[in-house]
Amino acid sequence: MPSRVKDTAFVTGGTGFVGSHLVEELLRRGTDEVRCLVRTDPKWLADLDVEYVRGDLSDVEVLWEALDGVDEVYHVAGRTRAPTEKEFYEANVQATLNLMGAVQHAAPDLDRVLVTSSLAAV
Repeated sequence: MPSRVKDTAFVTGGTGFVGSHLVEELLRRGTDEVRCLVRTDPKWLADLDVEYVRGDLSDVEVLWEALDGVDEVYHVAGRTRAPTEKEFYEANVQATLNLMGAVQHAAPDLDRVLVTSSLAAV
């Protein structure tokens, strides 16, 4: 019987409502390693076996390091409200562009990239 290949997932927005449930589901389904980009207190993930990467989606070097050895990326981070249109753009559009650029640079052979959004981002 062939041995199972180890898989590593990287999740942005893992400390949020949807992201924390995604992390739980990835672990439940047997993902070997789940790595989460966090900038706030990871209280929703406290009891889970998760690797934390401190930083945010504006720091491309942090993203390069976080993507090292990753097989799948789940981009769940985003803002539904912001004080200004510029901040909304930076948190949603520019952050996603930063992540996709980092994927192209640091992990061009990824198995999967999943990007989520909502009507609030339209």
